[in-house]
Amino acid sequence: MTTTGYEALDTTAALIAGYYYFWYSAHELGHSWFGDNVTCATWQDIWINEGFATYAEYLALQYIESQNRADYWMSDAHNKILSEPGGSVYIPDEYRNDEDRIFDYRLSYKKGAAIVHMIRYELENDSLFFLTLKNFQNTFKHSVATGLDFKNVLEVTTGQDFTEFFDQWYFGEGYPIYNISWTQQNDTLKIHSVQTTSTSITPLFKMPLEIKMYFAEGDTTVKIYQNSNEQFFEIYFSPLVTSVSVDPNNWVINKSTVIHTGIENYEFKIESFYLYQNYPNPFNPSTKIKYDIPEKSFTTIIVYDVLGSEVATLVNEEKPAGSYEVEFSAKAGATGLPSGVYFYKLQANDFVQTKKMILLK
Repeated sequence: MTTTGYEALDTTAALIAGYYYFWYSAHELGHSWFGDNVTCATWQDIWINEGFATYAEYLALQYIESQNRADYWMSDAHNKILSEPGGSVYIPDEYRNDEDRIFDYRLSYKKGAAIVHMIRYELENDSLFFLTLKNFQNTFKHSVATGLDFKNVLEVTTGQDFTEFFDQWYFGEGYPIYNISWTQQNDTLKIHSVQTTSTSITPLFKMPLEIKMYFAEGDTTVKIYQNSNEQFFEIYFSPLVTSVSVDPNNWVINKSTVIHTGIENYEFKIESFYLYQNYPNPFNPSTKIKYDIPEKSFTTIIVYDVLGSEVATLVNEEKPAGSYEVEFSAKAGATGLPSGVYFYKLQANDFVQTKKMILLK
């Protein structure tokens, strides 16, 4: 049972940082689900209680008051997180009995909430995000759960692999620091991104990152996916770009600098083999699959069903180095493929990588 003073329900406070504000009540009510209906299995998984209850503050501001208030809240949360370089959301073994570390406001509360927000960002599908929360509550109601239990429900619900995400943001420490330079050549925007991190414990954060391009008639936002510390991107864009900003909607915990360079000619190269998560996912009736080839390779991409039977061959040829995208359609045959889980595998020379996708009719 939670008891709060009447001032904690005030929606007229001038400053969100004031001691009393209605999102305090949103936080405590959030514990009805995260902390009460489902409780953290160990103190090391306090994120199950405090990270999600803290994110309830953001949701209350977003849905009850305004997006501007919610944006202010998230910006303030990021500033608190960035005030120190290290620390994981998961409580390490050596601190499992340290009350101050367990209830660290910067890590368990603010960073815990921020990574819930980043999961929402990675999914790009609010219906799927809230369905994940609902499935988690139904699966572990009247019981206890760990952070990895939530990860399992997340992956089953969405069909996406969040292993790297949890290694980076839940068990890992720190945040990415982006140093981005850009130039435009005719109808191509060229971006050079160098990522360092605030702590050597997590040397790389593999994340989609929004890039906002401003031009005379307005602006537009695209996403890049950085999977190495130094990476080059080319984006087809014909209007003359006047400036560029990173993560304009404040989804990702990060620090960044952006410069417009006059260097007109640099070698654009792919650093490593990589198979991206299909988009959209779940999909119906078609989805796109991107992949990177750093060197000339005989390349295949094959789709399989859950029984391991081959469904489609999307690529089967020698490819020069580059970034590619192929479309997979479930309309094959008279009735098309049935709803369910499918797997797609990239093989290029000795490199093999498989990912899961969901067809949802």
